[in-house]
Amino acid sequence: MSFNRAFAGVKPALTALALVIGSAAMVPVHANPDLVAGWLAACLDETAPRSQRLTDCTQVIDAQDVDADDRADALLARGQLHEATGDLSAAQADYAKAAEIDPENDQAHFLLGNVQETLGLFEQALSSYDAAIRINPEHDDAYNNRGRVLEELGQYEQAIDSFTASIRIDPEDPAPYYNRGTVWLTLDDFSKALEDFEKAIALGLKDADLLASRGRAHEGLGNIEAARADYKAALADDPANDGAIDGLKRLPQ
Repeated sequence: MSFNRAFAGVKPALTALALVIGSAAMVPVHANPDLVAGWLAACLDETAPRSQRLTDCTQVIDAQDVDADDRADALLARGQLHEATGDLSAAQADYAKAAEIDPENDQAHFLLGNVQETLGLFEQALSSYDAAIRINPEHDDAYNNRGRVLEELGQYEQAIDSFTASIRIDPEDPAPYYNRGTVWLTLDDFSKALEDFEKAIALGLKDADLLASRGRAHEGLGNIEAARADYKAALADDPANDGAIDGLKRLPQ
């Protein structure tokens, strides 16, 4: 199981005029720029009620003569609202439109890739992550998520390279170490897997899946008691963890 750290951010909100727009307000054919600025600020206000944010984001998206960057920001914000409630199809549509409007927006491609990956559209997700990296070669999260998709596609060496690139950019992020370790496990390189899992734990990531994975690496290296300890620790955190349950069954009593 890969560790997913899909952050979501949009550009800073414009300074808002104090405007209160009712949810049933009609969008003018040519909206006043100050009115649009108020809608956009409310759309990007993460402290506002979700329903009001959806309304204000839609006002910006549907208004005429809106700056392309502003419309893209509103689409990204509305997409995140849809994604947060599980409406992945709507989120995908908004992210794709944002990427179409603002094709050099790395975050639009990254967020689109996240949703496509969740939907199991791995080839499309890979294309989106590649686009994010082309625009921003230092996008460590895009490299990390790209590695996960390559792993799903069975392209293990390329996945390792992608995780390694993420680590190069941000060596303090535990996620790509863990994810790279899972690929090493698949390739039966237990020493490298153990090294990556130990690094992920040292950087603060410690959950049942990681403990079970480290147990598997220990098991592969013949460190039976260390493996047993990790499997038991994983089950203490998650009694239903399949990796730990199966691992303990394999170990000699």
